[in-house]
Amino acid sequence: MPKRPDERFTIPRPEAFTLPVLDLLGGVARPRVLTGAEAIAELGRIEEKARAGDPAAQAELARRLLTEDPDARKNRRALLLLKKSAASGNPEGLHLLALVHLRGQGLKQNLPEGVRLLETAAYKGNRDAARDLARAAAEGIGMAPDPGKALYWLRIAGAQGDSPSSLAAGRACRDSSGTQKNDREAEKWLERAAQGGVAEAQYELAELKRRSPEVRDPAASRRWMREAAFSGIVDAQFRTGVASWSGAGGSVDQREAVRWLCRAAEGGSAKAASMLAGFFMTGNGLPLSPVRAWALFLLADALGDTGAAAMASMLERQIPQPELDAARAWLEAENAHAFLETVIPRSER
Repeated sequence: MPKRPDERFTIPRPEAFTLPVLDLLGGVARPRVLTGAEAIAELGRIEEKARAGDPAAQAELARRLLTEDPDARKNRRALLLLKKSAASGNPEGLHLLALVHLRGQGLKQNLPEGVRLLETAAYKGNRDAARDLARAAAEGIGMAPDPGKALYWLRIAGAQGDSPSSLAAGRACRDSSGTQKNDREAEKWLERAAQGGVAEAQYELAELKRRSPEVRDPAASRRWMREAAFSGIVDAQFRTGVASWSGAGGSVDQREAVRWLCRAAEGGSAKAASMLAGFFMTGNGLPLSPVRAWALFLLADALGDTGAAAMASMLERQIPQPELDAARAWLEAENAHAFLETVIPRSER
């Protein structure tokens, strides 16, 4: 039985065939996915170009053979195409041939040869090869582990627009992996990734600007934290709520604080649930309500806040039994979202 390809490296799937179509109202060309018949015709054109010796077409056809229901016959044909494409110096062909060696797909796995081909493709400007080479260096695949070399290639890929590589480069500079700790350099790479829409980079950049004396910028931290919060990162939602409450990096907005803390609590943040409970317990930010505070402290306890159970126990002695019984019914909600909607209706957020 043939050995399964090594899944540590994946072959990027080809994009769907599209055709730019002019939007008459907006005056912008937008892509339209080709119909089945149009896609078959386009694939036929790629086949013709590959037979005629076009290295880019050979690489594209090989990619499709390797990713679209591959079998032994397709793997053999893809290998022949990639050898021709790589022999002509095509960076894409070199990268895909490297992946075939690293995966052992259609031939015997050869990690050193895969790394050599990756390096050739990366030096020819292939961004994906630079990213994969960084991973090989970081994990010691086909070479001895080399964090400095990994960071070098991450920077190359990041400078070419690969946002995940920029994120990894920023983390390496922040965490002293392959280089001395350098928060300014970390800021540069994290910002590249954040601008590329990577939610983790938005959050980590905000944290860097909040914590690091070297690059501290409360206003920028709050702005990027909000971006990460909109992307769904729960800790960013909590931090955005705290900043709106305290005014760090901007103005105080209690309603905005409650809104973001509710989102964070719905996402499983124990700290957000405890903070909301504190609002109800003091009447600061939300209407005074010991029973709602009690219910939220119980939620926070269930989410892992070690001090919340003691606060709930203290409040329980002050609340009439009928109110406790009603609140226990709230706690039987199917999920945190439904529970919080009961305790803090939209009108109070």
